[in-house]
Amino acid sequence: MDVINIMNRKIHSVKPESTIQEASDLMTNENIGAVIVIKDDVIRGILTEKDILRAIQENIPLNSSVKKIMHEEIIQIDPYTSVGKAAKIMVEKDIRRLPVISNGACIGIITMKDVLKALI
Repeated sequence: MDVINIMNRKIHSVKPESTIQEASDLMTNENIGAVIVIKDDVIRGILTEKDILRAIQENIPLNSSVKKIMHEEIIQIDPYTSVGKAAKIMVEKDIRRLPVISNGACIGIITMKDVLKALI
């Protein structure tokens, strides 16, 4: 089975200039653990709940921009990557989410929870 069959097509995103607080509020309201950072229809990074916790520990003000704490190097996959390969990437890279990219655009996201559901 390929990730296109199980990925979440609803993408929650913020701009690099958005504040950490805005991203945190979005994540809380949508009950999600990460947002994709997009500018000019291009993925610029990903921001996770761990990044926000780390920012709080480091006393980074929540009105600082997301670009200050986001991950700019994003591990991403093709929609026709197998679920097994996606799981292997997540384990090897110690990550829980993978943006799904097609023709340069983010068309979805797959999480470790999605992978587990597919494999059960």
